Amino acid sequence: MKTITFNKMHANGNDFLITDDREILNQPIQKLSNRKTGVGFDQLLFFDKEIQSVQIFNADGSKAKSCFNGLRCVAKLYDLNNFQLELFGRSLILNSDGSVQSKHPAILHDDTFAYLDIGNKHVVVHVKDIHNTNLVVLYDKYQEYVKTLKLDIDFNLNVYEEVNNYYQIRTFENGVGETLSCGTGTSATAFMIYKQLDKKTIKFLSKGGETTINICNDYLISKAKAEISFQGELSGG
Repeated sequence: MKTITFNKMHANGNDFLITDDREILNQPIQKLSNRKTGVGFDQLLFFDKEIQSVQIFNADGSKAKSCFNGLRCVAKLYDLNNFQLELFGRSLILNSDGSVQSKHPAILHDDTFAYLDIGNKHVVVHVKDIHNTNLVVLYDKYQEYVKTLKLDIDFNLNVYEEVNNYYQIRTFENGVGETLSCGTGTSATAFMIYKQLDKKTIKFLSKGGETTINICNDYLISKAKAEISFQGELSGG
């Protein structure tokens, strides 16, 4: 029986199964992502070496349009530098040092809350007590509200609070639930802070660790640590 070699990796606790074996596309992703009976991960990333592209899947098997933390792991694993990647019409540059460069997110709504598109859609909300904020209740609330605006309800929710010279952040990802960190979430949140306060270097602390976002004229750079947890094998078809 064919085996599929994979690497388990994480960036600030946001964890991934990463492989370049195409057979992974025929495997039951939801079963593999189960943390009690499977490998356990937030997303699965398939790196197609032949055409130099990446496919990203959430833990529930749905497709994701971007994942900065997962992509920084791919870049480290395959030692990619100045690697240009196109994902759903968005150009990214990946480097093995954990940096991901992207053009600014589009702000689709910013009246009573912020709704942005950075490949993935994100709702960004400032809160005063981040540790006691119920993300499930808040996510359901904004899903109902977003429906009335006729925007895509498959968004990720980010809540943040300023503490001294950095920002604490929590993210509830569509198709995953709350994660220890979210690369596109910190980037979307950083861009809103930049628009409001003109801060160009913004540090975030999530439950998983630290991410730094630098805002430049036409793009932003997200940087965090990417680490290999272990290598394993799966039984293929």
